[in-house]
Amino acid sequence: MHERYGPPIRTLELVRSKFIQVLEVNALKQTFYADVFFEFKIRGGAHDEDLMREGDGPPTQNFPPDTLRPSARWYLGQIEFSNCVVSHLHKDTTVVTRGDDIHLRYRSIGEFSEQLELEDFPFDTQELTVKLIVHCMIGGFVGIEFVPPEYSDEHVGAHGLRSVPRSGYDAMAVVSAPALRIPRDRFKVDSFHLGNVWDMSADVTGTIGVHAGEFPELRMTALVRRKPQFYLWNVVVTMVLLQAMSFAAYALDATDIEGLSGRISLTVTLVLACGIYRSANAQFSPPVATLTLLDEYVLLAATIIGFQVVTHALASVDECKWLEPWFIGAHVVFVVAQHGYSFIYRKHGAMEVAQELGFVSKAEPGESDGQASDWRRCWGTGQRRRFSVSAATHVLNVVRVFSVEQGKYVEVRATAVERDEQEKSTCQFVS
Repeated sequence: MHERYGPPIRTLELVRSKFIQVLEVNALKQTFYADVFFEFKIRGGAHDEDLMREGDGPPTQNFPPDTLRPSARWYLGQIEFSNCVVSHLHKDTTVVTRGDDIHLRYRSIGEFSEQLELEDFPFDTQELTVKLIVHCMIGGFVGIEFVPPEYSDEHVGAHGLRSVPRSGYDAMAVVSAPALRIPRDRFKVDSFHLGNVWDMSADVTGTIGVHAGEFPELRMTALVRRKPQFYLWNVVVTMVLLQAMSFAAYALDATDIEGLSGRISLTVTLVLACGIYRSANAQFSPPVATLTLLDEYVLLAATIIGFQVVTHALASVDECKWLEPWFIGAHVVFVVAQHGYSFIYRKHGAMEVAQELGFVSKAEPGESDGQASDWRRCWGTGQRRRFSVSAATHVLNVVRVFSVEQGKYVEVRATAVERDEQEKSTCQFVS
């Protein structure tokens, strides 16, 4: 017997999830290519004749017109990725009965969209996130929800089967609740084929939340940090050599017309060499609208060399000849400041971003790893560049939920609940 406005809310309990393979990170298309796997179980589902009506096997779209209670295979067919560009279901996507439980195995090979933040390139750290959703509206007629491993509450019945009756289901609380972090041991990476280009963190994380205010969502995120050695050897070393060559111009006599011509000719040639070399290496740099750290470095190098044209012209005037040692000193200071800015200040900022994302441990002396990682619970908010302490958080949005009283979907303005005292003392990411 089902209730007035649909069957009970079903529960998909996460068993494990992993990146089986991470094959490509494409900065041009802002995507990454991966083979991902999720496994859920419905505890005690083997004793529910509605869930078992189609038995084991691949996903199906058969919706029963008699009981209006779909099978586990039907629920598996409603799962997909919200940030997937192209995907192909693997044959491992199937429903399997194991003892009292029903296991839903979902595996897909595809290309996933990811907004890569490349301001710190080539010292950047990226989040590779897959977003799994179920096309069953929260509180809807065939509602479903994700829960963490070993989840238990008052709605767990015989054989461990958890099904929430509609009279006891608060859809607004589900929509308004903050994202729930899942224990790290439920996520992992089997193989990473980009080890010569990226470093991958062993800390793969995940959260359970709400997608578009309507659908249950499970996120899994892996962190990767680029290996900069290629760009250091092929760009930075060359720029250092060109800047060192620019000092050779001071060996020529600026008061002589031929010496002045030689100085300016050498300087302009080096500036053109910087531009040509930058164009030749553009194919290895990400095509983004903002300046990357590497772009800034090359442009500063060309600007410092180009500024010498003015100093050489001034040094050719008898009244300014005495300023030439000062010009050389200023040139040295500019070069040192340029490298300090690029490889100390900006690189330090890139390391802070890696720490904020959890790629590098942030524990201070005397601080435990658990204390150092408390703030990482906020990673799933989608904004990561800065963080600050917040006393309370309110999220206001309009969502559609299924009303038991009215028997239809209604729009409700949802306000997020206040965090507990521990959450109040942690971070909230802001842009």
